[in-house]
Amino acid sequence: MVQIITGKILFDNTGILNELKIEAVHWLNNEYDELNKTVLEMKKYSLWDSLDNLKDCFEQKRVDFPFVYFNSLGILFSEYCQFLRLESIPYNQVHSYLVDPAYIKKYLKSVFPDSIFKEMFLKTLQEADKQKMMETYEDLVNHVFNQMGGFKIDGWKIKSPVEE
Repeated sequence: MVQIITGKILFDNTGILNELKIEAVHWLNNEYDELNKTVLEMKKYSLWDSLDNLKDCFEQKRVDFPFVYFNSLGILFSEYCQFLRLESIPYNQVHSYLVDPAYIKKYLKSVFPDSIFKEMFLKTLQEADKQKMMETYEDLVNHVFNQMGGFKIDGWKIKSPVEE
């Protein structure tokens, strides 16, 4: 979509490319819907489950801990972006999105709205000590839980509305 908006039209006899550009701007400016309560609770449970799985991996001193850790970070970033009603950022562009003003300009993005999360996330990305990786990841998950209204696994249950 950004390519359509920012690209220069060289030839367009029918005017359809200009219409596509106008529509792309419209879609880019649309806001994403807020997550409903059921979906939000499922996402919070999923984040808790990822944290729990990472803890198990760490405690068992598994060789795949770094793999699980970085995948968990990617999932956390993606889920938090959905909660914040941001568009999905490809995993290979997350760091650039968070630190590079040229990326923001090139891809017509808004600055990430949670500066605390951003700094914590960047610190978590750079951590090499496994114990500290666990601590920073858990702090990051707890920050997201706080932003999402809190989460306690004890007594957790989900109720979804019945559709007619």
